[in-house]
Amino acid sequence: MKSKTGEKSKSYTFEITIRPMRKSDLPFVHKGVCETNWQDIPPTLRKDAKRDECDKRIIEEFDAFLKTRRYRFKVYVAVQNKIPVGFISIGELKNHATGLPGGSLLDFWVEPECRRHGIGTRLFDHAAEKLLEQGYTHWGVMVSPSNKASLHVLEKRGFSPGYLSMYKELE
Repeated sequence: MKSKTGEKSKSYTFEITIRPMRKSDLPFVHKGVCETNWQDIPPTLRKDAKRDECDKRIIEEFDAFLKTRRYRFKVYVAVQNKIPVGFISIGELKNHATGLPGGSLLDFWVEPECRRHGIGTRLFDHAAEKLLEQGYTHWGVMVSPSNKASLHVLEKRGFSPGYLSMYKELE
């Protein structure tokens, strides 16, 4: 199989299973959550941030989400030979203007060496199916404009810009 750039792409010959996250998946999911959130920090803020402190806060927030039913928070893990290779987390967030609930993509990550093999597509499709089953008609995501890789994946999956958050350093 050839990609648009003419390079041969690898195709997996093994089975990928997508299942709800298990407690044993937490170290893998924590790693991915920290990486995706670090990438969403604008470079001008990242230069002064301490990565280990940011990771600790991100993990604490993620674990707090897992303990509440209020967000209907779910994490699904893509597994190959019993080893996690990617995950997607979804939840419910209300539109701040209308107050109406909507599905939300909270985090998404695939191991770097496993990317470009359809695992992300399978995770997105699984998450969309679960949100449809729960009665949602749309889903949203917040991502930093500096996270070009995520923006590319989201646009490829049919997401389009909605609200725009802007910031400026104070001098």
